[in-house]
Amino acid sequence: MPDCDLGGHELGHRDGMAFSEEIKIEALKSSRVRFAEISIMYSSRLGEIKLNPWRDGFYNLFFLVKKRFSGGR
Repeated sequence: MPDCDLGGHELGHRDGMAFSEEIKIEALKSSRVRFAEISIMYSSRLGEIKLNPWRDGFYNLFFLVKKRFSGGR
């Protein structure tokens, strides 16, 4: 995945949830970016569960702490 630009804020080379979180954080910090939350109806998923709640939760927490104390980058 190539690096992305969000209104002058360069986003790192990430994938998965860390990328999603970083897009949301940078969008909230930028006064030039507008967004909205849209409700959707969920249905049952078929197939194998790909998330591991504890592992993924700690990874996301680590990412947020690292982003917070790295000056926003």
